[in-house]
Amino acid sequence: MKTDKTFIEAYDAILCMPRINEFSEHSKHVNDVFLLPDNIDFDIYEDSQIRTYGLGKRDEKVRDLVRILDHVDDALNLKYTYTNVLTPLMYAEAQEDILWHITTQGILYTRVSNDIIYWIKEKDKQNQYGKHDMDRLWLPCNQPLDSLNAGDVVGIFNRRVSGWDGSHDRPVIELLGAGGHLPTVYDCVNHRFYELSVVENMNKEASEELGTSLNPDSLTVFGGYINSVTHELVILVGVEIDCNLLPVMQTYAFKNLDDNTKGIYLGRITDVINDYRKHPEPYAGGAKTALTNFPNQDKLMDKVFRYLEKQNAI
Repeated sequence: MKTDKTFIEAYDAILCMPRINEFSEHSKHVNDVFLLPDNIDFDIYEDSQIRTYGLGKRDEKVRDLVRILDHVDDALNLKYTYTNVLTPLMYAEAQEDILWHITTQGILYTRVSNDIIYWIKEKDKQNQYGKHDMDRLWLPCNQPLDSLNAGDVVGIFNRRVSGWDGSHDRPVIELLGAGGHLPTVYDCVNHRFYELSVVENMNKEASEELGTSLNPDSLTVFGGYINSVTHELVILVGVEIDCNLLPVMQTYAFKNLDDNTKGIYLGRITDVINDYRKHPEPYAGGAKTALTNFPNQDKLMDKVFRYLEKQNAI
């Protein structure tokens, strides 16, 4: 152990597992194993995240402990099987053949009131963004703001200015409002490791990224798809937000300490998704990641749009 911040019980629990140097060794064991070569040290912290020592630049960030997938039978309907392998996410991603794992992604939306429509119009008039043609609170690819009525559903998107894409001079539209890899965490009561549920993980991510907690009843798991580039089963979740939180989310995004987002974007979900399919350049990841991003997963998006139609959400 390298620091006194280490989560001692979880660390000891990992030390009690068989430790393997190669993924292929896991089949020799029935119970859980910890995949990390012996020459790499690690710490595990109170939130069950791990820091490694020996992976070069990948050591710079604390990342999740994840359970590796065995196979996915039906991504759309979330039928999959885990292995008995636990490993730090940075090690899974460092492999030439990235180890398969799960990530969750959330589409945020809200039903607007007359008061919030007024707030959107006033903020959009101020045009406090303005770095490029698409850099407006109400995204220009949408129907005019005057067409917005109380009860209409509006998507909420991040204005990303740093991190994996975007800059302060070239903000990009991040379609996903919250999300992250599905972590394995340690339960001190039952003395075991377990995977967070999709709902638990989305709530955790929302509190970190949006500064708010979510009502579990506001989450709808749409299904999943395979990202063959990142070797992920991506689980897509709809998250309904109280419209009165929009000003709070806007303020939080500007004060966010990680400096990755500065504000939010708003727009009708169908208008924005259709624009992304035709012109992905202003969006996070651009054309490079468009084919593996959720808007271009036709079967999954059919489920999303059918759900929203039933909710009178489009």
